[in-house]
Amino acid sequence: MNEILAEFAAWLRANGWLTDWLLLLIAIITAWFALSQLRQARRVQDEQARPYVVAGIRRVTGGIVELYVKNLGATAAFNVHMTSDPALASVTAPDFMTFDVIPTLVPQEEWSTIWEDRAHARKQARAPDRFDIIISYEGSAINRSRIKKLMNQPVPRFADQYIIDWTPFWPTTFIQHKDMDDLVTAVREIQRSIGHNKTGQRDLVQSGHAIAESLSKTPASTSPPASPLNRLRSFVRQRPR
Repeated sequence: MNEILAEFAAWLRANGWLTDWLLLLIAIITAWFALSQLRQARRVQDEQARPYVVAGIRRVTGGIVELYVKNLGATAAFNVHMTSDPALASVTAPDFMTFDVIPTLVPQEEWSTIWEDRAHARKQARAPDRFDIIISYEGSAINRSRIKKLMNQPVPRFADQYIIDWTPFWPTTFIQHKDMDDLVTAVREIQRSIGHNKTGQRDLVQSGHAIAESLSKTPASTSPPASPLNRLRSFVRQRPR
């Protein structure tokens, strides 16, 4: 074994130029590997630092469904645009409209609007269920590398595609909760239906008093009947002296 190593060392001394080329090749491979690692780290850093603007729908309460656009990234998004195929339209909300451009959308900030007041009315109207949404926006200047900044390259522009589908909403059920707004709406409807009818107002007041009296009455006692001994004690106490 020692003889083989000695022969190999003698061969390297006799062919020194080949050794230099081998060392140069090893240095090139090492530099290429280090550069690829730096590029990969830079790519991961850019992915973590970029904004991520998403679009979707959610059920707020009852049949109310909202359309929202939210920035889930770590940096702000600028000049946010949204396009849809087919065009976004509402069946139950005549004032429904989307934005033309959002100048700035900081991280965790969102834009939202009511898409449908009664979600199942959309299914009955046979409106489109599937929408292809494209959100385009610009990133921050910090997303550019130093070389791109020195070359005065523009800030990065992103375009993300999302699919909004109403189909998963149709087989769902929900419990509709009533709040103070529902109470106010109900009172307004009662006032509108009664109007200036004095008879209707008197009947409403009498019905309110009847309900109040029924709630104020003490419920009948459900205790078991008194024993004969207790009844005798009660009779003696009530007997005049």
